[in-house]
Amino acid sequence: MTMNGVEARAQLLLDPIRAIADPHERLMAITTRPSTIEPLMEAHRTEAQRVPGCVSRVWLAGQVENNHLHLQVAADSVMVRGLVQLLCEIYDRLTASEIQGTDLDFVARLGLSGQLSPTRINGLQALQKRIFQWTEDPSC
Repeated sequence: MTMNGVEARAQLLLDPIRAIADPHERLMAITTRPSTIEPLMEAHRTEAQRVPGCVSRVWLAGQVENNHLHLQVAADSVMVRGLVQLLCEIYDRLTASEIQGTDLDFVARLGLSGQLSPTRINGLQALQKRIFQWTEDPSC
């Protein structure tokens, strides 16, 4: 059985972080790692780009180029920025068909369910939902 794009990306990005035994060190690794996601410039951080449900302010912009989703993200909090960049890296530059119908429990996969507040988890789920919306309707 071959892995879909999301699962392959998740395995590549999340499994090495999950291998860090201490959850606090795992969070530190997430917040200090370099990201391939383009930051959303200050001028483009509008209410339309803001992700609802996040305690910290998070902005997400996406566009479809050559049938591939291209994401930009920004967040006020360093910890949240690391988490949302990592989540976006899983989906960035994949096609809608690679993303649609996937079920990635990002927080559980990282083994951070006990370290993140329910509001942070809800915010990450809201971000994921916004990404899924673009695969259904790129104009949203």
